Amino acid sequence: MKSSLRRWLAAPVFPADERKTRRAELLNTALLVLIGAWAVIIVGEIVGGHLPPLIVQLNGVLLVLFFGLRAGLRRGAVMPVGITLLAGAYAVSTLSLAIIGTVRAPTAGAYIVLVLLAGILFEKRGLLAACGLGSLALLGLIVAEAAGWLPTPDYTVTVAQWVTSTALIILSAILLNDSLLSVRQALRRAAAELAGRQQAEAALRESETRLRQVLESTPEIVLTVDHNHQVTMANPACVQAQAAAREKTVILEGPEQVSHTREAVAEAWHRAFAWALSGDRFNLAARLGDGAAVQFFETTFTPLRDSAGAIVGALMMGRDVTARRGAEQALRDSERYYRLLFEDNPQPMFVFDLDSLAFLAVNAAAIQHYGYSQSEFLAMTVRDVLLPEAVPAWRRVLGEAAPRHFQAGLWRHRRRDGSLIDVEVTTSEMPFAGRPAQLAVVTDVTEHQRVEAALRESEARLRQVLESVSEGIFAVDGQYRLLIGNTSFHKLRAAAGLPPLAAGASALGADGPADLNTAWRAAYDRALRGESFAQEFRSAGPDGAVAIFENSFTPLRDAAGAGIGALVVTHDVTTRRSGG
Repeated sequence: MKSSLRRWLAAPVFPADERKTRRAELLNTALLVLIGAWAVIIVGEIVGGHLPPLIVQLNGVLLVLFFGLRAGLRRGAVMPVGITLLAGAYAVSTLSLAIIGTVRAPTAGAYIVLVLLAGILFEKRGLLAACGLGSLALLGLIVAEAAGWLPTPDYTVTVAQWVTSTALIILSAILLNDSLLSVRQALRRAAAELAGRQQAEAALRESETRLRQVLESTPEIVLTVDHNHQVTMANPACVQAQAAAREKTVILEGPEQVSHTREAVAEAWHRAFAWALSGDRFNLAARLGDGAAVQFFETTFTPLRDSAGAIVGALMMGRDVTARRGAEQALRDSERYYRLLFEDNPQPMFVFDLDSLAFLAVNAAAIQHYGYSQSEFLAMTVRDVLLPEAVPAWRRVLGEAAPRHFQAGLWRHRRRDGSLIDVEVTTSEMPFAGRPAQLAVVTDVTEHQRVEAALRESEARLRQVLESVSEGIFAVDGQYRLLIGNTSFHKLRAAAGLPPLAAGASALGADGPADLNTAWRAAYDRALRGESFAQEFRSAGPDGAVAIFENSFTPLRDAAGAGIGALVVTHDVTTRRSGG
């Protein structure tokens, strides 16, 4: 109930129009006061009597008018309600005085209230109109009363006159107080606005000071011009750059980088500012000097606009990008080295994610060697080229890998065609795109493994042959050291009473007769010189029996044909000679 009454008593608010809201507040106050005052006046007129019934009826009509006007005010018709209120109040007040028959009735005081109300609502124009209308109405009533055109007035003093006068006084006081409140509120708003403006001005000055400090301390080149291309501001960095430009060769970067005359450079700058003054943005790059002392600059020309968006000048901002150009060149060099060391490396190489084992990059050699395309590789993981049973071991090896360089060992990989290859893998830590990764260098040792296996098999077969013959077969190097000797050779030595001879030991031991050692040395030398021959040696055993050996000497040669030792095949011919 209270909230509903409070909403009914409240004035309408117009957020987008403060002046309209203020008028609505004044009208709302005036109408509420008038409704209350006229209700009191009507009660006083009824109680006091001595007034024509028509007066009471007119006041009742006026009370209904006040209610209607307030309803219109709540709908937003502020100006029509104000005009209607004043016009209706003037008409009813004048008619009431005419019915009473004299301007000396308390009702005449309503004109003063209406002047106050008109001034509050419509300011100077309202005051002038209200004063004029009130004066004319009173003049007309005085003339009519003097001429006897009005009814004979009843001068009996009753409660009605007191009530009416009191209501008009109270209404005037309320309107005047409301006006004073409005003035005080306006003064407070003005003071607040002034304080806010002063704070804004102080903040603006502080901002301008900071901006100037920034412009003076920044290494960026800042220059502004007006529509006549006259410089309006240039910071110290700009002044320094201009001084340097006067002493060095200026090259404007474009399709053709050639030295320009100072006139051509000035014309290019003029065109750039003209573009900015026409509302466009323009970029211009320049190079100062040459050789090791060269400097690179990038400049941007943009229009300067005021708060309304109108172009008032042009702004040029430049920056020294020499360091960035150097970094870009270093990056290009690094990329070129990367291509040489990785992409163009003849050794298969790939980078893989340490967690997921996904391929992150592969070089051309890996693509050719494994048979997968680059897109296929990048959709795979290392698990796809490993044998399934080797994946846990690969994980284990990676966990044991050193931070930088690690020999991952021998692995078997599967190529795209399904063939298997034996590879030796070396890994190195290499972060890739912010992720922990490993660079793997792959060496295909399949053929090497095959050759080694073939050599081992050939050696095994040769060993079988050597061990299966009855002849003693042995070989010595150029220093007469034993390289190899089969079982029959060692048996023959034992039968001749000679001690065992290990590989690497001298075949000319001190355990035999000196003349026999001399003969063996001479035979070895002949073979080392490239001769192939047969020579017979006799040796007495522990029991004194003489054994006869027939030895075939053949030179041992390397791949180039040079002699590196002697091969000797020994036959025990003792029995054969004895039988002969």
